[in-house]
Amino acid sequence: MQSFVNECGLDESSGINYVATGPQTQADCSATATPIVLNAGGQGQQGPPGPAGPQGPKGDAGKQGLPGPDKELQVRTVDGDEVVAQPNVLTIVVTECAEDELATGRGIGRQSTSGDNPGLQDHRIPTNDPTTWELRYLNPGPNPVDIQAFAECAKLVDVP
Repeated sequence: MQSFVNECGLDESSGINYVATGPQTQADCSATATPIVLNAGGQGQQGPPGPAGPQGPKGDAGKQGLPGPDKELQVRTVDGDEVVAQPNVLTIVVTECAEDELATGRGIGRQSTSGDNPGLQDHRIPTNDPTTWELRYLNPGPNPVDIQAFAECAKLVDVP
């Protein structure tokens, strides 16, 4: 379908344009024809927002999610024995986790002295047993030092 715009009037100077639709090539300029209204002025102010439209239809259900884990990490702190590190002696303290746990962290839980002589030398996991932490404390003296090591013990347990 073609659409033409024609000016109507005797001398084509009326300023009113009409749309002609269909196979004809000129609008009939009758009262039933569709006039084209032109606004020669500037753009007006924006009008207020219209009302919200109706709610759309409910969407499709999403895909089934992946199953959750069947295990979770359980961590507990195990305090080692309190020992006295004598001056100028390397003291080794071993803190053990249960057989089904791994030692994943460590530290000194208690350290007291009657003077200023702390001397932590090394703390590590013994290479032959991943369920224990080994604390090595070299007390440079001159006073004895009370120390207590601890270990963080972890294992996977079934999710309740």
